[in-house]
Amino acid sequence: MHEKDFFFTLPEIEDAVKAVKEMSVIPGVEVFICTAPVNDSKYCAPEKYAWIEKHFGPSWIRRMILTSDKTLINGDLLIDDNHFIKGTVDETSWDHILFTQCHNRHLDEKHFQEDKIAGRLDNWKDGSWRHLIDQYMKKHHIGTSSH
Repeated sequence: MHEKDFFFTLPEIEDAVKAVKEMSVIPGVEVFICTAPVNDSKYCAPEKYAWIEKHFGPSWIRRMILTSDKTLINGDLLIDDNHFIKGTVDETSWDHILFTQCHNRHLDEKHFQEDKIAGRLDNWKDGSWRHLIDQYMKKHHIGTSSH
C-alpha cells in the first residue's frame, strides 16, 4: 500500500465502472466517488485521482471526493465495502449500502443493525444496483414515473 503504483494498478471491480457511469445518467441521480486516503502513503491520493481519470475519464475527477471522514459528506446513498464507517457525524445524511467483498462477506443482520447498514450489494454485474436506486427513489419520491 505504500509502494508506488499500488493504487494506480488496482484492477476494476467487474462491471463497476460501467454501472456507475450508467447510474450517473439516471434522471435525479448525481454520482460522486467518495474514497478515503491512506494517510501515511505519499502515493495514495495522486494515484487514486489518476486511477479515476484512467478508468472513468477526465470529467470524473470533479466527481471524486477524497476524505478521511465520510460521515461529513452529504448524500443519499453510500455504497462502500467498509462496514464500520465512523467519524465526526453520528447520524449521516446517507444510507449505507455494504458492497460485498471477501473481508465483509461473513457479516450478518446483527452487524447490519450495529453498524447502521441499510442493505447489501453483492456485485455490479447482475444489475441489482438498479433495484437499490429505484427503491431509494421511490421511497423518497425522487425522479420521474419511469422509475
